[in-house]
Amino acid sequence: EEHEKKNPDASVNFSEFVKKCSETWK
Repeated sequence: EEHEKKNPDASVNFSEFVKKCSETWK
């Protein structure tokens, strides 16, 4: 939880990163 509190945007950035990767992998 501490890691998430330090980086509250981590999950959002990760989701965007995965989305971009998925589009690139197509």
